[in-house]
Amino acid sequence: MADHVLLIALERTEVRFRLIDQTIGPSESDVRPAPWDCGPYLTDINGARLVEELIRRLRAFIDHGDVNLVGVAISLPGTLENGIVRRSSRLGIHTEIDLQGELAQRLKVEVVVAHDTDCIAHGEIHHGVLASITPPRSVCLVFADEGVGSTLYVDGNQYRGAGFAGRIGRLVVEPNGGYEHRFEARGPLESYATRPGISSNLVAEYKSEQEKLGGTTTGDKIFRTHLRSAANKQHTDALSISHIVHGVQEHDPIAISVLENSAQYLGLALHSLITIVNPDALILAGRVLTDIPGLADRATSYARRFSYVHAWNQTSIHIASLGTDAQFFGAHHRYATR
Repeated sequence: MADHVLLIALERTEVRFRLIDQTIGPSESDVRPAPWDCGPYLTDINGARLVEELIRRLRAFIDHGDVNLVGVAISLPGTLENGIVRRSSRLGIHTEIDLQGELAQRLKVEVVVAHDTDCIAHGEIHHGVLASITPPRSVCLVFADEGVGSTLYVDGNQYRGAGFAGRIGRLVVEPNGGYEHRFEARGPLESYATRPGISSNLVAEYKSEQEKLGGTTTGDKIFRTHLRSAANKQHTDALSISHIVHGVQEHDPIAISVLENSAQYLGLALHSLITIVNPDALILAGRVLTDIPGLADRATSYARRFSYVHAWNQTSIHIASLGTDAQFFGAHHRYATR
């Protein structure tokens, strides 16, 4: 029986899997176990419930006995160091946990834990949008989805600075913005350029409009229906990417206004990277940038407007092509080079 490695992409809303033959790699992968919603398990600051549920499901898969599982590679958001999750605001983890050690001990297989943006960057550079060209000397990937992150590669090596380079979601783009307790800052990029952040801003604008109209119903199109439901249930971050896309397609003024702000703040962050770091290539990834029509173009337009001309002219901008599969390519690389 061939040796297999299980690749896991762990996000705030979902855990996805790819089972691969170790000798072949992710190009020949099996989509199992089935993905599952991890949201209900993100309820404690040390991630204990999430880890216990992950172990329970992985043990059930291993005990099924139809594959010889020799390793697990996990891609997830957060501040990581040698397999230890120092914290992950997206996953609600605020005290450190040795995830790599815990899983290895209890599953009795080799485990590698890697950062999601690092995995996505490797996947897009070597298997995705940059795969057909000579790798540029320096590449920066910006990821906007459930959170915002970035990763910089120089001469094929990841640049970490003094240890925490790339935490672009923490970049303050609106100093007079609301205070975010999760990030201990006012106006960080993550408040404006993530799916939950955009959803919360959309619902807030809708509720403000309703108060000014005395609660009058303002339309029955798909987007307004989802807005009304989220507002009524007090689930401000409940709008999905597809809901937001409906707002763009229906030319809803609230959607257009909020997304224009998102594009401007993203453009400010991109300009900062281009002007200060000046990478040869900049990759835009994550569903906020790849799936919301026009947002990447608007963010790029703002970045061009803000940037130092000579730096701008030396940086090429690319849209990621692998989607969520990029994480699996990167996770497999981290496992293979452990």
